[in-house]
Amino acid sequence: MSNDVTDGIYNLIERMASRNLSVGEQNVDGEKYSHSAKGNEWMCQIVSSQGGGNLTNSNEKTYGATHTLLFDHLFDISRRTNANIVASHKNDSARTRFSNPLIKIPNDIWTPNLENILISGIKVDTINLKRFTNSGEVNEIVQDITFTDNILQALVQDDDYVWIEFRPTVYTNVINRRKQDTQAAGSNSFTYDISQALISNGGGGG
Repeated sequence: MSNDVTDGIYNLIERMASRNLSVGEQNVDGEKYSHSAKGNEWMCQIVSSQGGGNLTNSNEKTYGATHTLLFDHLFDISRRTNANIVASHKNDSARTRFSNPLIKIPNDIWTPNLENILISGIKVDTINLKRFTNSGEVNEIVQDITFTDNILQALVQDDDYVWIEFRPTVYTNVINRRKQDTQAAGSNSFTYDISQALISNGGGGG
């Protein structure tokens, strides 16, 4: 394969097309339409102290003042290991690569702010993604992802949605678990400082 081939991992348009995510509203099928009557499973908060403060909000009771709906997100962490015929172990582990994350949120009042932030190169302090469940209590957080010190890379208006690609500095992932009887079963976390290639793990599991 030629080295001139574009790396799709970092290309917003290619990544969207490969997942066939852009569907016009006239083509929404019954299952997708039913989502309009469902409670939120994922929500997103975007904060930029230099670009307007807390940019997101919604009508959700508990987090509505600071969060909006998150329709999709996508990122990957990879480390390629290549054959090395001169090394005693016959392999060579490369450095970790953290792709630019993508998030899909409503096209709403914050869109002009995000465009200004992107064009001006303003830092986004945090982009936080929360996943909810109703095991044990309503809207309990089962996954909490935080990207810290981010720079926006691309913004695509897609009908009623906005796709945002950004480059984070620090990534933190927290998972909480409950048993079948709804009792708490521990939590686990992982933090990766991309700028320093520094990792730290939380305790737990269940």
